[in-house]
Amino acid sequence: MENLRYQHGESVPKILKEAPTNLPSRPDKTGKLSDEVNEEDRPREKLRAGQHLTDAELLAIIISKGVAGHNVLSIANAIIKDAETLNNLTKIGVEELKGYPGIGDAKAIQIAAVLQLAKRVRDEKIEKGAPSLLTHPEVVAEEVNAHKMSDDTESFFVLPIDKKCRLCGPMTEVTRGILDSSLVHPREVFRVALRWAAASVIVAHNHPSGDPTPSREDLDVTRKLIEAGRIVAIHVTDHIIVGDKYLFPPGFHSIRRSGVIAFD
Repeated sequence: MENLRYQHGESVPKILKEAPTNLPSRPDKTGKLSDEVNEEDRPREKLRAGQHLTDAELLAIIISKGVAGHNVLSIANAIIKDAETLNNLTKIGVEELKGYPGIGDAKAIQIAAVLQLAKRVRDEKIEKGAPSLLTHPEVVAEEVNAHKMSDDTESFFVLPIDKKCRLCGPMTEVTRGILDSSLVHPREVFRVALRWAAASVIVAHNHPSGDPTPSREDLDVTRKLIEAGRIVAIHVTDHIIVGDKYLFPPGFHSIRRSGVIAFD
């Protein structure tokens, strides 16, 4: 990272895109679903009619019914809001689900079972052809380009990875710099890894100059993160720097692939 500084004892920038917490949201106060939604617009009726349903509406069908003050759609919307993505939704456990109004042990187990089945369907598709992020850094570069704020601002991302080198949680932006300066701290990097029980992490950031060549500071930070990862038994498997693919093809630099640092 150009002019990237790693400094002990300094305050850490505010997390900009943090993974969802374990604290459930309280659903909005509502009346009965039958009083607020026309019969033909209720989730069961829409599914029966072959209409498109939102994620919350599909989850509401599984939940089945609400409780006093919270109809089933408000509960489903709260869960979807906390999860942020469908991938994250499959990671919500039984005890976490029981934190929402109207969801007891039996219903939480039922929801978790459906989500696990959906996860297995997804994983089966991944097994048949998705590239390993470790051997395809261009996939990471594309993700960074899709999520970074602008070409003039440096963003640092953490990708939590499972044992098969696949994402096991959302790519998370942990710091955002001004022009070519940023500050990275291991605890913010490994907070994301621990949240998603990752076996390893890939870190990535963009160079506003467009040149993805790693600076001395980039290499220093990479070494420090690798050392910190060894202590917490979560390996850093690559540090990918993203630049301009037209001015500096292929537009990214994998420090692991370059061989200048030993990651294992």
